[in-house]
Amino acid sequence: MPAERVNPDTMYNSLEFGFSHASISQGGRMLHLAGQVAWDKDRNLVGGDDLAAQARQCLANLREVLASHRATPADLVRIRTYVVNHSPDKIGPVAGEMMAF
Repeated sequence: MPAERVNPDTMYNSLEFGFSHASISQGGRMLHLAGQVAWDKDRNLVGGDDLAAQARQCLANLREVLASHRATPADLVRIRTYVVNHSPDKIGPVAGEMMAF
């Protein structure tokens, strides 16, 4: 059963920022995914210095793990990102890929 997103009408619209205020997970199974990097199947770095391409590969890897257990991004309760040497200008490329995920 997909996670239920919680976005009360009495609060600001968090969806336009790419998140829900809360999620409810129901059912008998929970899959915990490990962090992913921008590697392809052969451990080649995908995207070089292109942060958006790297994020796209990380998310494709997550999608692949989910699919191996008949799940989709709609089943996710939380996703956390880490960017090496983070700076504010790196938010846009990653957030754009997250919104498309």
